[in-house]
Amino acid sequence: MAKSKSRQRRPSSSSKRQRPGRRDAKDVQGRNALAAYSYREDQIEDALATGKDADLLKSYFGEAQYQELRGLATEAQRRTVRGGQRVLILPGIMGSTIGKGRSIRDDVLWFDPVDIARGRLTQLALDGSTNNFTALGAIPLAYTGLSLRLKSAGFDADFHYYDWRKGLDVLGKELVAQLQQEPAAQVALVAHSMGGLVVRAAVARDSSVTRKISRLVMIGTPNHGSFAPVQAIRAVYPVVKQVAAIDLVHDAEELSSLVFTTFPGLYQLLPTKEVFDDIDLFDVDSWPTEGPKPQQSLLTQVPPVQQSLAPADDRFFLIAGVNQETVVDVELRDNEFVYEQSNEGDGTVPKAFAELEGTKTYYIEESHGSLPNNRTVAQATIDILQQGDTSLLPQQWAPSQRSTARALPEQELRIPAYGGRKGKELTEQDIRHALDGFIAPDSRDRAVAGETPPATAVAQPSLLEQPLNQVIVGRRRQHRLDIRLALGSITELDSRAYVLGIYRNVAPSGPADALDERMGGAIRDFTARRMFGGNVGEVFVMPTGRHPLQADFVIFAGLGDFDQFSGTVLQVSAENIVRTCIRTSVEEFGTVLLGGRSGQDIDRALQDLLTGFFRALKDTDGDHWFRRITVCEMNQQRYQDIRSALLRLATTPLFDDIEVTFDEVRLKPPLVPSGLRAPKGPEPAYLLVRQETPDQDKGMLSLTSSILTPGSKASVITDTQQLTSEDLDRHFKRWSRRPSILTC
Repeated sequence: MAKSKSRQRRPSSSSKRQRPGRRDAKDVQGRNALAAYSYREDQIEDALATGKDADLLKSYFGEAQYQELRGLATEAQRRTVRGGQRVLILPGIMGSTIGKGRSIRDDVLWFDPVDIARGRLTQLALDGSTNNFTALGAIPLAYTGLSLRLKSAGFDADFHYYDWRKGLDVLGKELVAQLQQEPAAQVALVAHSMGGLVVRAAVARDSSVTRKISRLVMIGTPNHGSFAPVQAIRAVYPVVKQVAAIDLVHDAEELSSLVFTTFPGLYQLLPTKEVFDDIDLFDVDSWPTEGPKPQQSLLTQVPPVQQSLAPADDRFFLIAGVNQETVVDVELRDNEFVYEQSNEGDGTVPKAFAELEGTKTYYIEESHGSLPNNRTVAQATIDILQQGDTSLLPQQWAPSQRSTARALPEQELRIPAYGGRKGKELTEQDIRHALDGFIAPDSRDRAVAGETPPATAVAQPSLLEQPLNQVIVGRRRQHRLDIRLALGSITELDSRAYVLGIYRNVAPSGPADALDERMGGAIRDFTARRMFGGNVGEVFVMPTGRHPLQADFVIFAGLGDFDQFSGTVLQVSAENIVRTCIRTSVEEFGTVLLGGRSGQDIDRALQDLLTGFFRALKDTDGDHWFRRITVCEMNQQRYQDIRSALLRLATTPLFDDIEVTFDEVRLKPPLVPSGLRAPKGPEPAYLLVRQETPDQDKGMLSLTSSILTPGSKASVITDTQQLTSEDLDRHFKRWSRRPSILTC
């Protein structure tokens, strides 16, 4: 039965207990990435948080993704989840490791490239013989980022991994058993791909138990199937061919015939009769007579299982990928399948096959396997779990121009993967991306997309010590942009507009306070009157009028509540800033590093900021009209940190579509304001308390408290506590006797 690791916490990778044959940490350090494929997801998260096995995990994830996950793990570790809303993450097909569990180091068969290379994959076949393999965990390469982001948002997140070889009816029964053992009164489910169908099978099986499900977020779920199983059975699907390239014993057709065609779970992802009946895919005589064929006994079982899945209700949400080359139709011509491709899908699941009647659906331009690793998807999921909605993704999508479908004969798909390279000829990157069609290690919105790019001249140490004086970094010369660093106060910058970030219900401070001095308190007054709310993505443009500033406008970008601030929020706000400027003919602006009071790492903050800026430029500035961004910083050390981070990012794919010129300038010291204003007193700290989902069975309330500390080195500290209603009433009574400490 599938188990979440919370029910049976296994020894972490840092355990000192040894058994004969176990490699210690010294043996693992410096080995290639293949050793990490036997790690469990909890071991990976522990290693990321502590920095252990860094070289190994850099090879496993890729340098850039490792650094991002390292920061997420550290952030998640700071954010305790005691009493947080319970969330179970269900991987997609092929997204759970399968093998034999051991107390120290699991014997992983799927997905272990070493065992696959030895030809052991045939042992996974469900051919009626004794098979003592079981699901061991979620594949970290695909799901670590999603798990850490949920934990960083305060959720008590765990995995419900399962043996995806089995049928949905069996897996639904296992999920029901899992939910019965969950102590929480309410459980939210986040399900990638096949995982969504497992939940629907469970809901249909036992409605009394599944009433514990508070919300279900399906990510790329093939609610009406997909043509990927057709291609997998026919041995032409990229994942099957790429796995076959790793296998030194079997080719793709042998793996299909001996292994993949024995999995009921794969068959049950075939297109349902409701959406596709041009060919009776459930009759083996409708398939080509040459090449691998399905088993009729397994085909016959599919329609009853598909028809038994629960319909949607108001707890169901779907995030669907679009605008990727996807097989949307198939026909039989001259004893050969011919596939029709268009961009109306996520590369694996057609849009029409993902949509489920009665489900609130959101769309994003992302591939199927990369959806869980997409930061916008993760933040949208968090919004849905917390609020039942998200503004980060649209609820409608149509191709910008009519999708051009093209026919693809099966013969054209029989070209070997990796150009015919096999075994030792494959790189770590090849292996890392072997399962991309189903689960992938990177995503479109990751500015540094999973691989370490070759260094350019900017990365040379000698240049790092030189002034940024017309340093040009150009590749494909698509967009031309000046990025200027300014040491000094933004009040002294000559620019068309100043850009500042504001949190909801937090008074202006730092650069905003300095501008407020020049504007006679207008910013503080507008904030007090709630004339701009600070919601995520909101943009408020304020004219400077005749005040002593060298900009025409101050643009405020909403960052939402400070305890919900994330890289995705920063990207959305940055994107909306540039869109606003382009649409209102503001060709340049000056800014500071937004979200500076969140305690976010400078490298990550700058990467997220530029990701949003560049995304808007590519989408909105078709005439290449926008020309310059200036980043201001008063603190000398922080300025140098921003400068170094900018140069490091310049060597990454973030700048692939940008030809950028770097400059730096030292601004004049600020003038002393002529007007005298009353002292404002010490800068306040802010406390935000949220009530999470109550544990009704125990009569307990879960309160998550976040404090934003004052000062230039401000940070956000968050913790969750459980208490009874009586305890909370006593606290309120104590506060009511001291009204001076209670501010709403």
